[in-house]
Amino acid sequence: MDSRQSLLDQFGKDFDRTASPTYKAQSLKLLDRYLPVCGIESITNQRLEVFFRRSAAIWSISYLRKVHRVAQVFFHWAAQRELIASNPMVGLARAIDFVPHRAETVTSPLLLNYALHLRSINRAEETVTQRLGDIRRFAGTKDPLLATPQMLGEYLRENKYRWSQEYRRKIRASFVSFYGWALKAGYISTDPTIDLQSIRPGKPPRAPILEDDMFDAFYSAGLEVQTTIALAGSLGMRRNEITVLHTRDRVGRTLTVHGKGDRVRFVPLNDLALELLVELERRQGSGYYFRNQKTGKHLHPSTVYKRTKAYIGNWCLHSLRHRAATVGLRKGGNIREIQELLGHLSLSTTQIYAAVTFDELANVTTSTSWPRAKGQDGPPSNRVTVDLDNLSEFELALIADAISRHLRNGQAAA
Repeated sequence: MDSRQSLLDQFGKDFDRTASPTYKAQSLKLLDRYLPVCGIESITNQRLEVFFRRSAAIWSISYLRKVHRVAQVFFHWAAQRELIASNPMVGLARAIDFVPHRAETVTSPLLLNYALHLRSINRAEETVTQRLGDIRRFAGTKDPLLATPQMLGEYLRENKYRWSQEYRRKIRASFVSFYGWALKAGYISTDPTIDLQSIRPGKPPRAPILEDDMFDAFYSAGLEVQTTIALAGSLGMRRNEITVLHTRDRVGRTLTVHGKGDRVRFVPLNDLALELLVELERRQGSGYYFRNQKTGKHLHPSTVYKRTKAYIGNWCLHSLRHRAATVGLRKGGNIREIQELLGHLSLSTTQIYAAVTFDELANVTTSTSWPRAKGQDGPPSNRVTVDLDNLSEFELALIADAISRHLRNGQAAA
């Protein structure tokens, strides 16, 4: 193992080059102050838990957060460089959770093993944090392996009116993931989630951006923001995917998109997005499309978001992604194609992004109709006939939602 000082020097050289010199100096100073002399290989999750809990009693929360953040970055770097066998920060509570008035949050070896499993199957770090938090909040101070189907069902039912439908679906997904893993790993003999009632997708959490608002933003923005709007609004890309986009990711009219959980998808470029990307390449040369001009590193996702938000007003960047899904469906795309475009693993997730009106569904069913009598002309009947037996669960859900909204609108008009 390298000496303590050479280790800090090595970390300093690899430190994020987009960070300011002041932030880098402060981070190295904090590490120099608190990194033990005995070597980082002796640091465990439990030792860090004790350190942060004791420090929380005497430090301000802002200082605690700074040290916690630097520790996260450092140990992640050390694990990637294989200087330590595993990252001791994995599964550790947030800085705020160490404040004395909060409950103990020591991560058990069980949850640490579960976290390692999630990372081994390339789950995004946000997903790992969410899954661990869901299980920890459910179990509290009890052993989660003692949960029964009744306990899980009651936990979801008793919070039905306190939590949104989408949040309850996420918790159920965490249960299915955790107990499915525990069964395969031999921790339990039966899976308590086998008969756990499914939770249907809720209403779309965000509406697609209005076309006029998007066009106003696009035509008043500069090249960089125009490209962001085009990538999100016409290709359905997430802001994280836009941020890391590199010139090597474009080959002709094909764009390689690096999505969640290290998943990669290939998206055909339309004329608008292609023209904007080529113009950025002409002005900037090779490298990241959205870059810090001094360092060449890509911008932080929040920076890309803030620059775009200045033009789209009250809309969020994700509403552009919703717009891509909705317009894609309205102009002839099918739901599987939209799923591929957005990079979703599940069709039910895509459903949330696709806003479909009753009139649009009526237009679809009207377009497939024909006159009742042979040779009869005239306008098609307003009556809509749908063969429910031949519809998928997704299509049934869309029709039920559209009819419900149509009836509510009719009642409001009356």
